[in-house]
Amino acid sequence: MLRLKLAVAVCLVSLAAIDRAAGQNFGQGEWRSGANGGVPPGAFVGGHDNGQPVYVARASFRGGLLPGKLVSRLGQAYVPFFNKEYKVQNYDVLVGSNYKWDTWANTKDYYWPNSAVVGGYSAQQKDTLYVCRVNAGNNKESIGKVHLRHKKCFYPHNGKEYDTSYFDLLLKL
Repeated sequence: MLRLKLAVAVCLVSLAAIDRAAGQNFGQGEWRSGANGGVPPGAFVGGHDNGQPVYVARASFRGGLLPGKLVSRLGQAYVPFFNKEYKVQNYDVLVGSNYKWDTWANTKDYYWPNSAVVGGYSAQQKDTLYVCRVNAGNNKESIGKVHLRHKKCFYPHNGKEYDTSYFDLLLKL
């Protein structure tokens, strides 16, 4: 019986890894592929950069699937990773209109809503990453990732990765 339980557990872990590696949709949200600044129909506008729309994006990067931002007018998406902002040409874009931003602040009683939108997973531990937004100043909003181990939003901006405990968390309605 113990061998059977162990075999089932190994299969479930393997299926989860295959799902992640294949970039399948998991958690809440519908994602469509994009490249070179292209925006799929129905893309969710996550914020603005000097009045221009910024879309919620994610990209496979160095073993992870990282939430970030698509700035269409610049022809690429951006993801935060190990203290830097990286440009990516191929990405997924969140589509639909049934989402809302909820203002968030890191507190001692860190309640996490079930409706938080899953944006991907981390490169090393394959931890679930959620979608966040921050006001980056100068009429710019940036989209990034929330890593629950750190309880912060990590976001790309001006070539670097920044973090903050005060952010908007994307929820599915």
